[in-house]
Amino acid sequence: MKNKVIFSLFFGLFLCLSCGTEEDPNPQNPANNDPLAGINTFTVSVDFPEGNQPDLTDATIWSWDRSSTLDDQNQGEVVIFPSEPAFSYLFDGQDRLLLIGLIDNDQQKIDLNSTAKTLLYWGLSGPFFEPELATRFFEEVESFPIWDDWRNEVEQAFLQDPYFLADPQIGERLGKLIEGIEPNFPNARINEDTKASDLLVDGDIKSGLQVYQTGLSQFEVANTFRRRVTGFLYKTKVIDESGESKVLNEFPGLSNQKEAELKIEIPVVTGITSFSGTVYEYLLGNTEKSFRVQTDPIDIPLNLDEKQAIWQLRTIGMGKGGSNMNQAEISERTKLVMLTFTLDFVVPLIADGLTAKATAAKNTGAPKTQQDFWEALIIAVTGYVDQMPSVSQKVQDGELSEAVKDFFNIGYNQFGSIFLEDLARVAAEIIYENAPANLPKPSLEDFSKSAVRKAKILTTIDLMLKGSDYARKVHDIKSSKSLEVFEITAREIEINLEPRESKVSPENSIELTAFIKSSVADGQVIEYEWSTTGAYGYLFDDIHEGKNFSSSKREVNYFASVKAGDVPDNAVDTVRVSTYIKQGPNRTKIGEDIAIVQIEDKIQFITGWEIFVPVSERETSLSPTGVEYTVSTGGYIATFTTEVEPAGFQFQVIRADGTRAGISTRSVDQLERDGENYIHRVYVGSIRVFKTFNKAQKDEWVKMFTEEYEELRSVYQQVEVTVIPKN
Repeated sequence: MKNKVIFSLFFGLFLCLSCGTEEDPNPQNPANNDPLAGINTFTVSVDFPEGNQPDLTDATIWSWDRSSTLDDQNQGEVVIFPSEPAFSYLFDGQDRLLLIGLIDNDQQKIDLNSTAKTLLYWGLSGPFFEPELATRFFEEVESFPIWDDWRNEVEQAFLQDPYFLADPQIGERLGKLIEGIEPNFPNARINEDTKASDLLVDGDIKSGLQVYQTGLSQFEVANTFRRRVTGFLYKTKVIDESGESKVLNEFPGLSNQKEAELKIEIPVVTGITSFSGTVYEYLLGNTEKSFRVQTDPIDIPLNLDEKQAIWQLRTIGMGKGGSNMNQAEISERTKLVMLTFTLDFVVPLIADGLTAKATAAKNTGAPKTQQDFWEALIIAVTGYVDQMPSVSQKVQDGELSEAVKDFFNIGYNQFGSIFLEDLARVAAEIIYENAPANLPKPSLEDFSKSAVRKAKILTTIDLMLKGSDYARKVHDIKSSKSLEVFEITAREIEINLEPRESKVSPENSIELTAFIKSSVADGQVIEYEWSTTGAYGYLFDDIHEGKNFSSSKREVNYFASVKAGDVPDNAVDTVRVSTYIKQGPNRTKIGEDIAIVQIEDKIQFITGWEIFVPVSERETSLSPTGVEYTVSTGGYIATFTTEVEPAGFQFQVIRADGTRAGISTRSVDQLERDGENYIHRVYVGSIRVFKTFNKAQKDEWVKMFTEEYEELRSVYQQVEVTVIPKN
């Protein structure tokens, strides 16, 4: 078997079950020697196969560092833990472990069945998983494909020896049963779509990390692995407005000691965000799951004198390799190694032992947050690891299962019980400080008595000798590199103000539109700062009016307020738009552009198009309804008036993107009249004529033509009309 989590790892678990504090929050009456007095308890029954009950004289049920003697009915009391189930253990009068079980509101019996479930939970590395997994595991374990075989193994082992939990053969039996069952971690667990970006981002998934852009000048880092990572963001190169390049920071190399512009704490995947299938499939990695946590948005705007900037995000964490780091990155990796070892491998075992895993795991934020939460324990663990060279090397190499085993084994042999008492007491104090106020806490005396008992049952944890380590933390670390590099290029965003050049006649207006080739993130808005030289006119929109104002609209109108006849030659105004990202109170400039408006002393205006489809009706005796319908090719109509008697008109089609077609000229006689209105028609497409007696068919053809013309709206958006006055 690979990745064995051997007995000494759980050696630590059970010794750490002994932790407590010097202050007893439940002081007892000296005359009352009952350790459970005044505490809410479950009544737990003990059950053995008929005719095979061992000697239970002075037998006790132990849980949460408190013992209860079995009565004549084979019943005892265990503490009701306020927030989660708790493991309970049956010892005979000689402190030999007989049975184990998880006790909660629905289960208050310890027998071979509960013992088999607990051993399998340990064997499949249950303590390394989410707190919410334990309850589901014990609800579903009897549906596991290997359950019947495993329960039979436990029953046979008991019949051969009631004290089988001290026999290493039970571990060997478990190892054979799960031998060859390798976890399959599907790609579906880490595959995520790359988001569209304004920045040029290296969006590949590396070591479970993905960098993607979330808005203008912003990106986030997503983590899909159970691995602690810190990012260092460096600005490496810039190109200024003149096109000149300048190198700011060069990598790789230990000699590069320039500080990062930003240090990024990347959250750790810790919980089940979606769950399909059974717990058994989940433990073996055979179900598709979505694990994804991300940083807050990170801003890297360009300076005003920069056209382009290249950044390098260097992510540091446990994994393979580790060369080409600078000293700050090496120091960070060293810190993360101890954070990982302590928080992800030592704490789960100790916390389970304290029956307070949910309380201990409630703080699941970024590494810095968890470091603060467990700082005292991290210091204690680091102090011992520094005195164990072989353990330190295994931790550095990512051999965490073996490192944890050796840590507890060597620590106990080298330093004695004070080693475990130190770790247990520190962990207990941390958990107690953050646990519910009504949490029953064992006294120092109870702690000392429990330490002696638990020291005698170390060999009962031999069941893990052959158990495979399916912890995803080990998988994710071994599948990662210590250093991953993501390159991010920030470019000047292209701003186009259209039309670039336009003409407008006195007392007429023209609309200008700012086009930004970019996406906008949630919570971000674009602010358009409009201004004009204003020699011959002013700007307006639905709300604002003047020579300069700010708006959230990308369209603005320039109105030529000068009177006809008062326009000099070469009369020109410019319109400028400066664009900004606004998110909350912060404003970052995107860019700007200028358009030129020429004022001509002639009548010129812009109007819209309407779709028309010619339909005629003719009475005929050939039709069952007496009417024949004719539908033919149509197009677009522009209807307008002018106060000046015209000799003719010039027309220029304006497309949706602001570009223009060629200019066409029509005399007055070539246009239709409807009272004061002039009508300019443009026929589109080849000539098609349809005749029918059926009104529904006629309507269908009209609909067909109309839909065709709607699809061409981007071409026929508006038309600029220039009036040619009659001499």
